[in-house]
Amino acid sequence: MKKQEQSISSVLDSTADVLVVRGWQRGGGWWMGNTRGRLCLEGALQCVLKMEHSNGLGRTNLITHPAYEFLQRQLGISAPLHTWNDDWARGEFHVIEFLRRAAEKAREEEKIAKSETMKQKKKVSIKAIAFWMNHEMDEFEKSIQGPSSIQSQPIETTTLTGTKELIDA
Repeated sequence: MKKQEQSISSVLDSTADVLVVRGWQRGGGWWMGNTRGRLCLEGALQCVLKMEHSNGLGRTNLITHPAYEFLQRQLGISAPLHTWNDDWARGEFHVIEFLRRAAEKAREEEKIAKSETMKQKKKVSIKAIAFWMNHEMDEFEKSIQGPSSIQSQPIETTTLTGTKELIDA
C-alpha cells in the first residue's frame, strides 16, 4: 500500500507546533542532533519531515520538498528559508504566525485542487455512463431490427369486404 504523504497545510501546521513547543531561534537551529533545543524554521521543517541534515542529500530533499517551495512562493523569495528566518527584524512570533497563515493558504489551495479533481472525476463518470448508454441503445436497436439478412416479406391480409391483398411488412 502506498504511503500517504502529508498535505502541505498539515506539514506547515506541524512545523509551527514544533516551534511553539521547542522554541524558535535565529541561526544554527538544525534538527540533526538537536533533540530538545530550539529550532530555526528549516530545522523545525526538517523535524516534521523527519529529514536529516548530515549530508547534502538531506538538504537537497528539504529544499525541493513541496512545503519548502510553497513557503518560498508565499514569501516571494528564491533564497533559502534560513535567510528569511535569520533576519534580525524578525522574531519567533513572526515566524510562527507566517507558518499559520501559510498553512491556511495551503488549505484553501488544497480544497480548490480537490474540488477540481472531483469535477474531473464526475465528467469522466458521466462520459462513461453516456458511452455505456449509447452502446446499450445500439444493442437494443439491433435486437429489435433483427438480423439484416432477413428480407421483409409481404403479408397477406383480408380486408373488411373479404378481398385478399398483400401489404409490405
